[in-house]
Amino acid sequence: MKECTISDIAKKAGVGKATVSRVINKSGYVKEETREKIVQAMEELNFIPSATARNLSFRQSNAIGIVFPEITTPFGIGILKGVGRVIEKNNLVMIVCNTDVTPEGDIVALKQLREQRVCGLLFVSAVEYGDDEKSRYVKSLLSSLSAPVVLVDRYIPGTDFDGVYSENLAGAYAATEALIHAGHKRIGSAVGNLGLHIGRSRLLGFKQALEDNGLEFNEDYCIFGRGEMQQTYEKAKAFLQNKDLPTAMFASNDLSGKGLLRAIHEKGLRVPDEMAFIGFDPIDGYIYGKEYSCLNRDAAELGEKAAEILMKRLKEELPEEPKVLHLSSDLCLVGTERYTKG
Repeated sequence: MKECTISDIAKKAGVGKATVSRVINKSGYVKEETREKIVQAMEELNFIPSATARNLSFRQSNAIGIVFPEITTPFGIGILKGVGRVIEKNNLVMIVCNTDVTPEGDIVALKQLREQRVCGLLFVSAVEYGDDEKSRYVKSLLSSLSAPVVLVDRYIPGTDFDGVYSENLAGAYAATEALIHAGHKRIGSAVGNLGLHIGRSRLLGFKQALEDNGLEFNEDYCIFGRGEMQQTYEKAKAFLQNKDLPTAMFASNDLSGKGLLRAIHEKGLRVPDEMAFIGFDPIDGYIYGKEYSCLNRDAAELGEKAAEILMKRLKEELPEEPKVLHLSSDLCLVGTERYTKG
């Protein structure tokens, strides 16, 4: 007689294999009504719980995997803070993987989490994945987890996972327009990683704000790079040697903002008197004696919303179609965006 498998139970109960696994292993939340259906199916199929380890290869832990490119950044720490609020309430634990912004790091992390049998995944991709061989491999690893996946901040084309994203274009537009409304006409930007959709969207928002307000985009006023602090600092030092400088700069993320501000400070320029500043992300704490105007993107909220979607997916409280949220951010203007040159 064919031994009962987890697939048999799932099919008979009309639920997913992950839900059956949580009932068998007594890990994670399952609605009582669903639990009763699964137990009934197990009884009707003469399933023997003590044979689980021998006969069922699909078992999950009570751990949530989190894959992040740079977890020690303020943005990464904020994401973890928000996720933690939700995970603790649901008696789950986190396995956090830092990928050092490499696809190889993503691959290693996903393989490890698959071995750990995580019951869900929050994934911030290291790079932008398309249709090349490595991208297809990463997408196959995500699917092989046999667990719900929620994408955070970075969409992966060609997938149908749940996701929570920032309004990148609209945010960059609003930050740039704040500089324009302050009176600036020569505006530059520390541009983010254009290899990522978020970087391209923020540059597009910057350009659109200029165009809609009758100002020209000047590439010579921009610092192009990967959105990294040290690289932006080095490029900004050379940039600030130019005779024709913008009166204001928009930084596309917190790391490029820190690198730019360091170069501005070392050059001896006063903010905002000699160069105004606004960032897409908050600059954590006081740097060079002040706070800085920014788009107050709440990383903790991003993490919290993503974790909430994951919990609802685990509890089967969502329809089959992907759940996608786009979170807006408020401007926080503290004066560094001002135009003071008359």
